[in-house]
Amino acid sequence: MQVRAFDMDGTPANNIVSFRLADNEEYFSIDYNTGNITALVTFDREATDTYHLKIIAEDNSPSALYNNGKPNSISQTFIIKISDKNDHPPKFTKDYYIAEKIPEDANTNTVVIQVLALDIDTASQITYSIVSGNIGNAFKIDETTGAISVNNELDYENITEYTLQVRAFDGTYDDNATVSIKVENVNDNLPKFAQNEYSLEIDEEKIMDGCIVTIEAWDPDIRDRSDPQHIKFAIVKVEQRPLLEIDDEGCLRQKAPLDRDPPNGHKSWQVIISATDEDGSGRQSTTTVNIILNDTNDNPPFLTNKMPVVWYENQDPGRIVTLTADDYDEPQNGSPFQYEISDSASDDIKQKFRIDTDVLYAQVRFDREQQKEYFIPVLITDSGKPQPLSKVSILHLVIGDVNDNEMQDGESKIFVYNYKGESPNADIGRVYVDDLDDWDLPDKTFNWRDGYSADHFALNTDTGMITMLQGTRGGDYELHSVSAKVLVTVKEIPEEAVDKSGSIRFYGITAEEFVSRSPSLSLTPKDRLQNSIAELFNISRENVDVFTVLQRDNNASLLDVRFSAHGSPYYEPERLNGIIGYNQRSLEDEFGLKMMMVSIDECIEEKVRCELSCKNVLHKSNVPIAVYTNTSSFVGVNAFVQAECVCDAPPVVTECLNGGTPFNDKCECMEGYEGPHCEIISIGFYGHGYAMYPPVSPCNMTRISMELTPQREDGLVMYIGPLSYNPLLPVQDFLALELVKGLPVLLLDYGTGTIRIEHKHRFPQGRPFTVEIVLQPQTVEMIVDNCKLSTCMSLDAPKGPNESLNVNAPLQLGGAAVNLESLGSMFNWTYVPQGKGFSGCLRNLTINDRTYNLGAPSLAKITIRDVTVRWPLRPVVLIPVVFKT
Repeated sequence: MQVRAFDMDGTPANNIVSFRLADNEEYFSIDYNTGNITALVTFDREATDTYHLKIIAEDNSPSALYNNGKPNSISQTFIIKISDKNDHPPKFTKDYYIAEKIPEDANTNTVVIQVLALDIDTASQITYSIVSGNIGNAFKIDETTGAISVNNELDYENITEYTLQVRAFDGTYDDNATVSIKVENVNDNLPKFAQNEYSLEIDEEKIMDGCIVTIEAWDPDIRDRSDPQHIKFAIVKVEQRPLLEIDDEGCLRQKAPLDRDPPNGHKSWQVIISATDEDGSGRQSTTTVNIILNDTNDNPPFLTNKMPVVWYENQDPGRIVTLTADDYDEPQNGSPFQYEISDSASDDIKQKFRIDTDVLYAQVRFDREQQKEYFIPVLITDSGKPQPLSKVSILHLVIGDVNDNEMQDGESKIFVYNYKGESPNADIGRVYVDDLDDWDLPDKTFNWRDGYSADHFALNTDTGMITMLQGTRGGDYELHSVSAKVLVTVKEIPEEAVDKSGSIRFYGITAEEFVSRSPSLSLTPKDRLQNSIAELFNISRENVDVFTVLQRDNNASLLDVRFSAHGSPYYEPERLNGIIGYNQRSLEDEFGLKMMMVSIDECIEEKVRCELSCKNVLHKSNVPIAVYTNTSSFVGVNAFVQAECVCDAPPVVTECLNGGTPFNDKCECMEGYEGPHCEIISIGFYGHGYAMYPPVSPCNMTRISMELTPQREDGLVMYIGPLSYNPLLPVQDFLALELVKGLPVLLLDYGTGTIRIEHKHRFPQGRPFTVEIVLQPQTVEMIVDNCKLSTCMSLDAPKGPNESLNVNAPLQLGGAAVNLESLGSMFNWTYVPQGKGFSGCLRNLTINDRTYNLGAPSLAKITIRDVTVRWPLRPVVLIPVVFKT
């Protein structure tokens, strides 16, 4: 380095400048004349990286300014910085690093530990690397920061600890350290069975002593299989539990005999066994036990003749029919069969009929008008070993009609529902005349009575069928043909009544029986149902319409009935079905009829109509359906539900509610209506109310979300499940979201076992938070406050083989209208939702992107419709409900 200075004097005698050091002479020297600075030592930057060098410059003559005999001088300090050189190695802050409790299911890129090396050479750039011990390339290290993260899937069952050698390199020198990473075991493996499938043979209708088979399973998360495995076994199919049981040792025992033969038995019983680790609260897998039953002669024979057998009146005695039979045992325990008229037969039967070998004979001439049918008890014996079995079967014999009687005057009534007044020409019923010969229709002709003109009806002269012509309006019409009077009542029914209809599937009654009077009752079952609905809803009978009576899929034992009720306007389906479902048992006792289903749902039975996603679609037609009987006919609306194998998505067409107006495929809403279709999206509860909304259809993925602001620590927020126990259709699926000591808890049962998911984070009262529930065939998630971390997301798997939530009852918020404790005991739920209602505010409920209009429940009790302002509020929605006891 060289310094320079200038002197403004004009002659050499006064302006020659020289230089000298004022300090640091041990490190530097300076040339007296040139100002060149020279280093005297070798510097160590790490000791001192900066020197402040003071240099004095002076001229060569005494100063005329200061008159002190010394030359003029000036000093200045110069900074000399020592540049760095890579002459030191990097050094780790520790020789040994430890990363504890790294869960084996840690996600890729999860940082497990960070190492640090220091280098006093600032110019040196340190690069980190893993030198050895990285088995399976399980980890990676950020070469700049030293952060070690997960690179590949970890497995505690294979490697419990990794010892990594890591290197810090600055381009010339390096240093090494050891990193110990200890993997923590998590329950990430399903229990394993010793066999994928078990098979065995036992005798039917016997209870075997001890274990019929022992199931072995272990938990792969427990390294030593000799240690306790903490596995709980269970029989998955609910209907098999009364017959079989399994203990914690895997011993499968019989509780009752198994049946091999139809109609309820099986040659091979498939029993699905579940194994759940962590003493029944962990992960679950299943295996199958095939129980093959050996046949025994335990089924008596029965007649297989097509019934009824017809034998015409006025015939001479003779051969009626060859008898045929079968039984449910194997052929060696079946035919040949022996037939005889049972000793229990009446003397009248024994006098009129006889059996020779396998042929039934008539021994007298018959008159249909005297007796139309006979029920003949036939004793049938099989050829089974070691002991034949016998049983009485009833042969139904009908005496065929011959036209041998004159007809008399008759009268009939026909009731017609005309859907939207748009019915085309439709057959509505046949003219009834009183004639003992009831098979002689081909012998009759029909005409309007002389002088009668029927503008709205046509008469078929061959069959007596009356056709209502298109355009016929509502009213009463009295028609006359031959010596018969027909009263026709036509009632128009609007589309709203059909769209908002409730529905019941009855069991064990035909359409004809439903619309006919029995000799002992003055009202038909249809009329009694209409009266009961009017009573339940405290409305006039005229405000109730039972407008569809339809045999389901030509199944004579199942009858679908649809009905509507209104004050003003028509009641929602959830209200109708909810109250009927709650009162199902008392209504069944009142009618003497069995209801298989309230709210007809073709998706209720899993995998019957669709594999996963399923929604019900109501089909309607202005072409009516008719039910004909002798003295009355009922012509109703052809409306029925069909399953479509798709998710129930929100409607594409924008429908604006609550006075909103459509604008560019959106809705412009009035103040206070915040939903996308101007829905009221908030509702409040005081802890002893509920609100009902449309049910939830099964979907391959169902996503439910809402915002809660609780005012109390405990309460049932949402319940989706049955309103009553029906032994004809024991579907036990349910979902319940509740608060337990401030913690969100989800209970879920797909029909094969209940799981309980509890969130671990407690929220203070009055603080809003969101809950999202995601239902899939194999997983169930509950996410709180949109957080995907393990602290705020809970995950589990459904129990058993079922894969979707199948419920045909209304969704209920704020509580439940039924006694869940009683329901839980009847369905044998493992966990039962609490009876205490939710207290607080619920907002923005969406299910599969459909926003629920919380301000318009189908049925509600003690709720607050709008909670956008400060709590508490006076209840403004209170709908009284009639529940029979």
